[in-house]
Amino acid sequence: KPPRVENLTMKAGRGGALSLDINGADWVIFDQDYGKVTITFNSVVDPEQVPLTRYTVDWGDGSSSEESSLKIAPQSSLPHVLTHTYTLPSPEDRLTDPKCSSGDYCAYIPRVQIEDNWNWCSGTPDVGLENYSGDGSACNSWDHIISGQSTHTIVRLNY
Repeated sequence: KPPRVENLTMKAGRGGALSLDINGADWVIFDQDYGKVTITFNSVVDPEQVPLTRYTVDWGDGSSSEESSLKIAPQSSLPHVLTHTYTLPSPEDRLTDPKCSSGDYCAYIPRVQIEDNWNWCSGTPDVGLENYSGDGSACNSWDHIISGQSTHTIVRLNY
């Protein structure tokens, strides 16, 4: 079975506010040119596929945080905790940045992926051994931060 990301949450730092379920998404909104968020999540790996070998957070702004070459057995009492600071692009760069196309804010959708010792990743369908190459090629899906009934959480920096 593919590994699972559980208890995936995001908290806004000072100056940020969570606005729930706007058009199918939750928004973490900052009315300033930067915003700090903290993501917390647990990894669940099949006992026969331990250890967890990698986790990656794609922050949605062109940067990511990755820990690879891991050899850890996940424990529910020890979640992964990562912090990231978003900053607004320059006014010139906002004109060509598709994440800033609204005209008054930039929006970023962070996501998480974990990988086990069999090179199976979270977010991927249960493809079964007969269809799995074992080379990580099935690692093309991600887990999004979901609150309530939303489809994902968006970090928004107003300008």
